[in-house]
Amino acid sequence: MKLYKTYILAFALLMFSSCEDFLTEIPETAVPESEAMTNLDSAEEVLVGIYSCLKNSALYSGDLVQATDIQTDLLYAAIGYTNQFGNFYRWEVNANEETLLNVYGGLYQIIARCNFFMDHADEVRATLKSENERKTMDKFEGDVHFLRAFAYSDLIRTFCVAYDSITAKDKLGVPIYLHYREGNGSSVKKPRATLEESYAQVLKDLYKADSLVTRVGSDAAYITEGAVDALLARVHLYMGNWEKAIEAATNVIDAKSGSYTVYSLADANAYVSTSSGVMSEYEAMWTYDTSDEIIWKINFTTTDRGGALGSLFMGITGGMYNPSYLPAKWLIDSYGSYDFRYTTFFALVNTMQGYETEVIVKYPGNPTIDGSAGTFYTNMPKVLRLSEMYLIRAEAYAMLGETNKANSDLSTLRRARIQGYGSATHAQESLMEAIQVERGKELFLEGFRLADLKRWNKGFKRQPQAGTITGENYSSLKIEGGDKRYTWPIPQHEVTASGGLIIQNY
Repeated sequence: MKLYKTYILAFALLMFSSCEDFLTEIPETAVPESEAMTNLDSAEEVLVGIYSCLKNSALYSGDLVQATDIQTDLLYAAIGYTNQFGNFYRWEVNANEETLLNVYGGLYQIIARCNFFMDHADEVRATLKSENERKTMDKFEGDVHFLRAFAYSDLIRTFCVAYDSITAKDKLGVPIYLHYREGNGSSVKKPRATLEESYAQVLKDLYKADSLVTRVGSDAAYITEGAVDALLARVHLYMGNWEKAIEAATNVIDAKSGSYTVYSLADANAYVSTSSGVMSEYEAMWTYDTSDEIIWKINFTTTDRGGALGSLFMGITGGMYNPSYLPAKWLIDSYGSYDFRYTTFFALVNTMQGYETEVIVKYPGNPTIDGSAGTFYTNMPKVLRLSEMYLIRAEAYAMLGETNKANSDLSTLRRARIQGYGSATHAQESLMEAIQVERGKELFLEGFRLADLKRWNKGFKRQPQAGTITGENYSSLKIEGGDKRYTWPIPQHEVTASGGLIIQNY
């Protein structure tokens, strides 16, 4: 059977107004729930519906990535900006923000579909007649366990405080739902689990996925063994489980398929021919969304696209650049003269506002997606990449005092990005700062920075720069480490709908 089909079940097409609705409601025109997943073919259709949720423009191709990075020290509001995500930029986010509800709801929609699959899995298994069918169902279940863990992990890192093993049992996590319907089909409202319980559920799903997922390969639009290990590495890093983070990241870095290494960093010093001309492997990865560096990406097509990460930051109007946000000068200055990330992520242009500046072109639009449909600046989200694994392992090594090993991982990454780079030689006392800057440079505009600053307990102060809006809450904003606003508030609608069961963050 083919995993990706062009249709999904009618019951799974909903965008509901509250978390409880995600878990219970079915439209009158939908396939009856009792008939929606009864055999292997319909199980596959449900799985396709789960994958389709990932294309929601409130998530990995839009709000979740853009708003979290806009809130940090990486971006500045440009003169002429449209105030999109303005409250996030000014740190004036309130619980009634539509963006919060869209992100929160979008992630719980993934979870609800996963729960529906799990609730009907035994029914499907009872119909299977061959070992091959049972193996196929195992693969489907592995995907679902992973995708539920993936959604919960992003809810936690966005709407919860940073993890501390000492206090996690006393801190609020997220409401944990493991069934599509609970309590005789009625809507069940749950309070927030503890942070410890929330992470425990993520790990439980991931270890179950690890026992079921058998696909191997890079540049995948589906779940592989490498994707499971990569998410385990990320989660263990956020939890401060340094040894386990190293183990999982190493599993990805050293992954083999026969005698071949599965993943390799896209080399900015090596060139390939494309339909757009000759470009570096690294630039080609960001333009055409394909590379052996990619562990897992969200698959877009010309007729089935998600959001457009690039449009807000280029703002092309009448052939002219009109960006809403510009890259921070400190970030621009951190790339050396021979760092090809600079030329891949930024371009020096004249804007509609009449000034010359670097604009963000990291998401230029994939010609094979946009094609004849027009120019939408649509690129596939590359949500798990090998470079993150090197950064995770380097940070974990640094936290354990393994300075040489951390420097070695930084060196490997930088050699793939910087022409003629030799070796990193950071002393232990300056190692973490170097890793933090490197994460900002490598993972720029991929939705990591806010969670990183939060878990590092690190603040920042913006410095006025040319072409940007001045003011205390704009280019002069100062945020202290540990500020409660690093954690997004739970959407007020969810707090109200829960009847007081869901406690607000602040």
